[in-house]
Formats: sequence, C-alpha cells, structure tokens
Amino acid sequence: MSLSTYIFKPKHGLEIISKVVNCFVGDWLSWHDFGVEWHIAPMKDREGWYKFTADPDYQGSFEGFSEMCWSDEPISGKDLTESMMVLLVEAGLTSPHDDAGYGEAGDHYLIDVELAEVLIALSEDDSSILSPWDESLWVHNKKTGRAERHDMTDLMFSLAGA
Repeated sequence: MSLSTYIFKPKHGLEIISKVVNCFVGDWLSWHDFGVEWHIAPMKDREGWYKFTADPDYQGSFEGFSEMCWSDEPISGKDLTESMMVLLVEAGLTSPHDDAGYGEAGDHYLIDVELAEVLIALSEDDSSILSPWDESLWVHNKKTGRAERHDMTDLMFSLAGA
C-alpha cells in the first residue's frame, strides 16, 4: 500500500532532486520517525520522468504521516547549500523572516509547504505533475498553474473490458 505517489519531470538531475526531497521529507517532515520510507526512481520507457513513492515500513506507526510542513525553525545554511533547499527559496516556496513575523534577516521558513509544491518547484516548466490515488488522478500543469482531479473509473473498466 502506497501512502503517496507522484510522477514528475525534474529540471535537475536525480542527485540534486534527491537531496532536496530527502531533506524535506526526512528532516522537515520526519517521515523516518513515523515509519515511512520513500523512493525516487526513473520511469520505465518515459525518458526524463521520475516516480516518487512513499510507503509504510510496517515496523512503526505512520500515524503522524503528513505531506505538509509548518515549522518556525529557519532553514539552516547546511540545508540551503548541501541539501540544495536554496532551490525552494528561489522558487518562492519559503517564507522570509519578514513574512513569517519572526527570526532574523536572511532566514527562510517552511510554513504551509506541501510535498506536491516541492515537486512542482523541482519540475520542468512545461510539464505536469501527476498523483494517482484510489480511482482518481490529480494533475497539476506547471505552466498554467491549473490543477485538476480526474476520475479514472471509466478508464479502468474500459481497460478491463467491462
């Protein structure tokens, strides 16, 4: 059972996007603490496309699992540089200290930032981000900013010949 799945076409290589995503879900969302594992892998026969999946490790409780980050801790210089979180600052996903209402000049915060937003920021400008869930598919067109949810029930039945 997958807790989360996203399909996206990143504008940076796997090493860079892995640093950002691993920092966001591992350090900021603390998924390890909630018994959640994640992977980013290239899509078969879809050059440049990757699939992100989050799964329970079945050794702990994933009760605290969330894709949303809200923290009043500033992003460290180490995270900004070594983990490439500066890409989220450049994409406008972080809140600078004056918007957050606390901290020091130059500080940036992850306030109400979702995993989907992180993957959108890391994706090619002319691509879409896909997230299948149950019988539906969420599609976010990065160029237009439009997000839609599509019911896939008819497609599933047509493929099954029913």
